Amino acid sequence: MNIIINKEIYNISTNLKLAYKIQDIFKKPYMKVLEILTSSEANIEDQITFLYLGYEIGGGLLSKDEFQNLISESIGINQLINYLEQAVVEMQYPGMSETEIEEEIKKKLEKIRMLSSIGMK
Repeated sequence: MNIIINKEIYNISTNLKLAYKIQDIFKKPYMKVLEILTSSEANIEDQITFLYLGYEIGGGLLSKDEFQNLISESIGINQLINYLEQAVVEMQYPGMSETEIEEEIKKKLEKIRMLSSIGMK
């Protein structure tokens, strides 16, 4: 995925390698890290680290400090959260368009409803 900061495009890798790296750096299972980063207890530095890891895996040349300064000086909290959400979705559904992702989510929700109706969760 690409993010735009100060009219410059930065590639953020969203492949499985990122999930492994996130687990390694945060010393927690990937899903637990996501739970923390998307909660009201989220630490902004950790959120930027998440994006930096994707940037680094994607071949980015900035150091972590340079990337953190760039983000901190150029975007607001809402944009940071939007980029995080986009990265998480693209990790779950790599290579799919927004429409395809919406269809997949609808299918999953329908499957959950069906399983719930027969007593399974």
